[in-house]
Amino acid sequence: MRLVAEEWLLTRGWMLLIPLVGLSFAAFKTGDFRLWVVIPVLVCLILPLIMVTLYYKYALTPEAIAAVWPHRVRVSADGSLTLIPVIADEDTDAAPRPELRVAAREIKTIDERPARFIIHLNDKPFRFLIITKIHPQNENS
Repeated sequence: MRLVAEEWLLTRGWMLLIPLVGLSFAAFKTGDFRLWVVIPVLVCLILPLIMVTLYYKYALTPEAIAAVWPHRVRVSADGSLTLIPVIADEDTDAAPRPELRVAAREIKTIDERPARFIIHLNDKPFRFLIITKIHPQNENS
């Protein structure tokens, strides 16, 4: 969700400033103190609503759900990725989790960061697969 919020704010964050700048201008022009009080109220009401909307729209996507479960990643010869869920021994009663397959043509870019790979998907804004890197020194722990 942090990645979605960062990218959303970088591309559409200016939209948050429109009502705040408009209210600030109106409060300054009229000299009405009550309008200055409305600005923090808007911030406290609008920002949580935006975060909830982002959460429901992007954090509950099949890609986000598959990336959160423990999984293995298989890369096919054609460049497609398959996330295969790994079920722990104590979760034997858990419902089977579906595999998520991403075709090579659906992959827009792959961003490598120190702890993870972020795979951006085509035609799906703010949709990612986040794959954690396993470092050799952490495999035995």
